[in-house]
Amino acid sequence: MRIIAHRGASAYEPENTLRSFERAVAQGADWIELDVRLTADGHPVVLHSSDLAATTDGRGLVEETSLAALRLLDAGAGERVPTLDEVLEHFARRCGLYVELKAPGAPYALALALRRHSSVPALVTCSFDTDLVREAVALLPGVPSAWLSGHTGIDLAPEALQAGASLVHLCWQSEGTRPDRLVTKELLEHYPRAGLGVVLWHEERPAVLAALLRLPVWGVCTNTPDVAVRLRAVGRSDS
Repeated sequence: MRIIAHRGASAYEPENTLRSFERAVAQGADWIELDVRLTADGHPVVLHSSDLAATTDGRGLVEETSLAALRLLDAGAGERVPTLDEVLEHFARRCGLYVELKAPGAPYALALALRRHSSVPALVTCSFDTDLVREAVALLPGVPSAWLSGHTGIDLAPEALQAGASLVHLCWQSEGTRPDRLVTKELLEHYPRAGLGVVLWHEERPAVLAALLRLPVWGVCTNTPDVAVRLRAVGRSDS
């Protein structure tokens, strides 16, 4: 069971910043999840929303902003929007990297960035866009890729496999107050039979998180990796 820090320790620090990733690693996260977009001049940066106002003091769209201009913005608590290269440099040898590809060109930019770094031992790519999943699989042979879906049924395997994914990532925020109850025994048996691992996204409620950490899934995303690490340790000691 892998604990994946969603945009870092984002419950405590500005999301998708070096500070947030650093805290996640310090809290014991196995993996950090980060979002990759491209600037107007083609640089891969770590930012969830295309709208700069969502998480910075800037205005406009990241894809219409140069890297130099982007680096002047405050991403929270005085942090700057990091480049993908900075994240690779600081964290590639310290934890797994779960990289969400948010825009056209992101898979190719990631492939180029990986050439600039000698060792990235644990890497998974993911996207809601099956075209980006397919592109990442083609550009990065041997690197697992996850297809993110807003549905939690058992009918996702054909589309995931067609895209070349090896994981399905169930993004359930819109599925009610207790979407975790949709992670049924049937679902947990179905996807492994199809050759697909399951990732669950994202949970912070301790009681629900504790239940999820006992399931036979590839990983669980959370904004509170410290809570997940503690609950996992308790579960192991009870088993």
